Amino acid sequence: MHRVAVAGAAAAFFLAGGCGTSGSIPPRPIETLVYVSGGPGLQFIFPPAGTAACGSGTASGIQSPNASHQFGDRVFQTPHLFVMENILQPVRLVIQNIDSAAIRVDTYLGQTPQNSNVVIQPGDCMEIQTTPGLFVPNPQGVQTQLEVCSPTAGLTTSCLDDLQPTTTDRNIAYFASLGDLVASNFTNCILPPILDACRSPSTFFVENPQHQIDASMSVNSGQNPPGQPTAEVRLELYLNGVFSDFEAGTNPIVSATL
Repeated sequence: MHRVAVAGAAAAFFLAGGCGTSGSIPPRPIETLVYVSGGPGLQFIFPPAGTAACGSGTASGIQSPNASHQFGDRVFQTPHLFVMENILQPVRLVIQNIDSAAIRVDTYLGQTPQNSNVVIQPGDCMEIQTTPGLFVPNPQGVQTQLEVCSPTAGLTTSCLDDLQPTTTDRNIAYFASLGDLVASNFTNCILPPILDACRSPSTFFVENPQHQIDASMSVNSGQNPPGQPTAEVRLELYLNGVFSDFEAGTNPIVSATL
């Protein structure tokens, strides 16, 4: 198993402690993005702890001091974007390439790259951490997960049905708005130089939302996907891993009271 840990200047700034005699300042959440790419349709997983190819460590899925996202036996395909809102640093992920060609993983804090062009060879497993540091995950509240997709098989197809040959994605560009009753997050997911916008398929997490969760994905104009009159996406909401709501269109909206 390989491990990668890089601390960028931006992370050092955001994670700096207090000054003078006032004591340290609690770290602030930083939007964290992970983009997994390579040839179209390459398969990868987030294996459970103890997977032989990944060594004997306890790390698994996507974790941080306030998050622990596990994906069971779900298999993803490249390209796929992951966005974590209200997440604390460091963020680590354990990812395994189960295909026959190499995949690439890039992590960002906001628009600042942290681990650029990390290549995982076929069969290999790698632990990637955004910034140095030890932690024990202690997630709070309802795990809130949003899936955004635009399947070529049609918008009645669930975003989780991404292993069927007919469910390749149109990679639609959109703008994301999501939040709770306390704070809102707006992102266009521009990751220079590899991504020009939020693009389907994507997975979002909002850590410890307060009282309510609302999300809207607004499709960017000027897109003309083959076989589709207008560019549309499907937005799905999962609470603690259980399906809660969905909507499809050019500006789908989902909401739930927690």
